Amino acid sequence: MYHRRLNGKVLKFGNTSALYENSMVMFDHGTGSYWYQVSGRAIIGELTGTVLELLPSITQTWGDWKELHPDTLVLSRQQIVPGDYSYLQDLFRDYDAVIESGYTIFPLSRDKVDKTLRLSDIVVTVGQTPEETVYPLALLGDGVANDVVGNEPVVVFSRAAGPWGAAYSRAVNDQILTFRPSGDAWVDEQTGSTWNFAGWAEDGPLQGTQLRPLPGRRAFWFSISIALPDAKLFMP
Repeated sequence: MYHRRLNGKVLKFGNTSALYENSMVMFDHGTGSYWYQVSGRAIIGELTGTVLELLPSITQTWGDWKELHPDTLVLSRQQIVPGDYSYLQDLFRDYDAVIESGYTIFPLSRDKVDKTLRLSDIVVTVGQTPEETVYPLALLGDGVANDVVGNEPVVVFSRAAGPWGAAYSRAVNDQILTFRPSGDAWVDEQTGSTWNFAGWAEDGPLQGTQLRPLPGRRAFWFSISIALPDAKLFMP
């Protein structure tokens, strides 16, 4: 997820229907420049080399999101796109197997991918280039990563089912918290407060406090490895 404001102007984006390294390429209506979705960088056109500001975001199941945010609205299922593209249909259910099979519809430079992880492993990144750090969710499982990215104390909450990951600052009220998993939640060692996946303290001395979300990405390892080759890989 990126900020659309650039140099005082608000850009409007569309999908070029082209793919670069098997990842989506966007275009902006103002200049017609092409943008590599994974890195947020313009790769063709007037704005080539420009990078969009990365924003915090979370990916998780609708059920889990609805439980945490019961008043959330959802876009209408009455879509005008031709064909039956139902929200209830997961077009990427077995996509990891496709990637690992060695076949993708669009070209992919497999030789450029770091072999530390599988191509189809889901990772989340935290921070901005050049300090950006990659967290492999399959290795974290139902766990946590306490880390420092740049000068920012970072925590990544990880769920094996999905897998899902969420990144927050560990700095709260002039202290740096250290987290450990506890059932379906996480507990900080400094105050004993219990925190949910959305970064809210649900119990304990810090109840009602929210951790500050940090900019990051969630993607397949192959796309992150190619788009951000200099990113640091966190190994638990």
